[in-house]
Amino acid sequence: MRFYAFGTQKITINLIGDAMDYNKYSCPVCSKAFSDGDDIVVCPICGTPHHRTCFEEQGHCFNEEKHAEGFSFLKESKATEENCQTVICSNCKAELPKDSLFCNKCGFPVGKGENRHTAYSRRDEENNGEASAPQGMYQTIVMDPMGGLSPDTDIGEGVTVGEAAKFTKNNSPFYSRLFNQIKSIGRSRFSFVGFIFGGGWMLYRKMYLRGAIVTSITALLLFIELYCTVAYGNFLNEAMNALTNIVYGNGLFAGGDVTASILEYFQSLSLEHGMVLGAYFIADLGSLVIKFICGFCCNRWYYRHCVKKIKDINEKAAGKEDADSVLQTKGGVNLALAVSLMVSYLVISFLPALLL
Repeated sequence: MRFYAFGTQKITINLIGDAMDYNKYSCPVCSKAFSDGDDIVVCPICGTPHHRTCFEEQGHCFNEEKHAEGFSFLKESKATEENCQTVICSNCKAELPKDSLFCNKCGFPVGKGENRHTAYSRRDEENNGEASAPQGMYQTIVMDPMGGLSPDTDIGEGVTVGEAAKFTKNNSPFYSRLFNQIKSIGRSRFSFVGFIFGGGWMLYRKMYLRGAIVTSITALLLFIELYCTVAYGNFLNEAMNALTNIVYGNGLFAGGDVTASILEYFQSLSLEHGMVLGAYFIADLGSLVIKFICGFCCNRWYYRHCVKKIKDINEKAAGKEDADSVLQTKGGVNLALAVSLMVSYLVISFLPALLL
């Protein structure tokens, strides 16, 4: 329970589930910031919060003279926050630039509203779904950008988890734990996004050189398939039907008979058709091989990329604040490039259907 007071009158209000967080404000009487556990008294007319002892010493609301003007503490605070060029970290109370994503001091995520806290009231099935948290308890789920690890945890070559979280930005809890796992036991995980998107995912994660190489190879193989499909579509359909009949007609993977029949079929083709069919199969198989290579290697490649980039930034930066600013600028993802590649891939993939 929190007590709202005005003059000699006290009004009791139940705040379970209320998203109001006074920790980012200061008492107008003593100018000290509110913190967890403070006994806070709020004016029921304008909503101005005070320390109880400060309010009792003052004997009235600090903004009592503004009540006749319709003053509202929340509206005034919101307008001030919108014009303010700094924000306050809800974890360590450090003052940060307004566009900061993470605190420069403790690595905590800095966002709008509740600073990326998700408020909820605990539900008790035995209490018919009613909030069963003790009165006055306000619970939050915190998105930890470091995945439960200490920001000072070393993930290799002097780079810390806190720095990696600032650099990766998107999905930083996953990569914080993954990088620590690679550093600790030398084992990575299969990357399904790498398997599906390959070089596009690398470019999305700003691994431009490696991503450009993989994307170029993938595009070359895709164009080979596209050319074969468009220029020799009828022949490829007949060839696929013939090979399917050979495999399933003699029994699936029946050994030497199937192999001999396939070789005999290839020998019956002209040189041109044989090269087309071979190029089509090589391109198709090559694309699949690249997918698996990316799936098994992408996470480790990204780990090495992040460690190298962060180390370079720290060595060139004038100080920690400068390094933190560069980490958030150089890191993160390139969404525009990823969307462009995805649209291009879809256009190329459906192009044969439009040309045939």
